[in-house]
Amino acid sequence: MWHLPIKMTDSELIDTLLSLGLADRYDDVRKLPGAGDHSSVCRFSAEVRKKLNHFFNALDSAGRSTLAKAVSVYEDSVGGLGSVTLLRGLIENSQDSDRSLLDWILKNTRSYSYYSGGAKSIEEYEQILAIAKSQREENFRKESVRQNEAKKKRAARATHNLSNAVRRGDINAVIGLLEQGADPSVSTVGDMTLIEFAEAQGQDEISSKLKQRVSGD
Repeated sequence: MWHLPIKMTDSELIDTLLSLGLADRYDDVRKLPGAGDHSSVCRFSAEVRKKLNHFFNALDSAGRSTLAKAVSVYEDSVGGLGSVTLLRGLIENSQDSDRSLLDWILKNTRSYSYYSGGAKSIEEYEQILAIAKSQREENFRKESVRQNEAKKKRAARATHNLSNAVRRGDINAVIGLLEQGADPSVSTVGDMTLIEFAEAQGQDEISSKLKQRVSGD
C-alpha cells in the first residue's frame, strides 16, 4: 500500500514521479506534495529544470517517456503551466519518433496546450500545424504581392519624375530615382530620349547612369 508522503525534496519528487509512471499509477501523481497547488508546481518547474533534464537525459527511451507523462500529470493538477511548462524540453529530448508520447500527453492532460493550440490528440495537433503552415504561406504570398505592387508604384512615380531631374541636370536626383526603379527608356524630352538629351546637354555622368540602367548593368 502506497502512503502519501507529507513532504519531499525535489530529487525525491523526481524519483517518485518516475516510479509512479513505471507502475502506471499516474492518478497517484495528483496526490503528491505540491500537486494541485499552483505556486508549488510553478516553484517545482522553476527550480528543478536543470536537475530534471540531467536525470531525464540519463534514462533510456522508455524511461524518458514515462517520466514526461508523470510530469505532464503533475503540471495538469493545476491545469498546466503555459509557456513555462517543463514538457517542451522533455518532449524534444524524448526520442518520440512516432509521437506516441505527445499523443498521450495531449489526450490525458492540458499541460502542453500552450504549444499545441489546445489540441486533444496528435491528429488534431497536426491539423493545427498544417493550418498554421498554410496560413503562414498565404500571408507570405500576400505580403510578396503587396511588396511587388508597392515596388511597381514606386518605380512608376520615379519614372514620371526622372525627366524633370534630367532636365535640371540633378545627378543626385537621377541616381535616387534610378534606385527606386525609374526606367529611362520610357521617358522623353521633346523628340529626344533622356540619354540623347543628357548627351546633348553635356551631362556625361547622367548619360552614363541612364545607359547603365537601360543596359541592366
